[in-house]
Amino acid sequence: MTPEPVPAGWALVRRTVAATAVLTVVALLSAVFHFRDDRTPPHVTVFAVANIVVSLTLFAAGCLMFAIGFLRAVGRSRTSQIEFSSLFFLAGPAAPVPVKRALLGAYVVQLVVAVGTAGARPLTDQAFVIMAPMFAQGALALWGGTYGHFPERGDGGAAGATTAAEDESETGAPGAEPKPPGPGKRAGTGTRSGPPPRPRR
Repeated sequence: MTPEPVPAGWALVRRTVAATAVLTVVALLSAVFHFRDDRTPPHVTVFAVANIVVSLTLFAAGCLMFAIGFLRAVGRSRTSQIEFSSLFFLAGPAAPVPVKRALLGAYVVQLVVAVGTAGARPLTDQAFVIMAPMFAQGALALWGGTYGHFPERGDGGAAGATTAAEDESETGAPGAEPKPPGPGKRAGTGTRSGPPPRPRR
């Protein structure tokens, strides 16, 4: 039994899953051990500082990936029909099932971790974690704009232009009515109609 081929852009998927795991561990440790109770007033722990650094880093990387993915999608939109749901959430046949499951799953996990841990430490710098899910959103946009499968645009405009050019060549001007045949001429021909010439003696 041959193994299944690795989907395109799988390295980006693995990095997103790894970043989600790091965020989960750091955010949970920061939420549980946020302050040092042996200090007066209490000071934040190294886990809280790590939470801020990780959250800001993931946010910046997510914004960069989002911008790159969007620009690539704009370039591909000249020949492909791209919808926002397919680009940013890989809806429909835009991505293989493993890619879609991994990226959307990472996005959901990041949202749950961010909202849950920020709510556990309200009115503290734990709220920086709310910015972290931008990483998964940027990964979705980057994968969709680079590797997404989108339907090609139709060529109805080219067909219409060809028909208009044919009409123009027949009538002499676009949209003009065909000229009626002149007197003594048959329609569609350039010869006069009438009795045939008499043979010479």
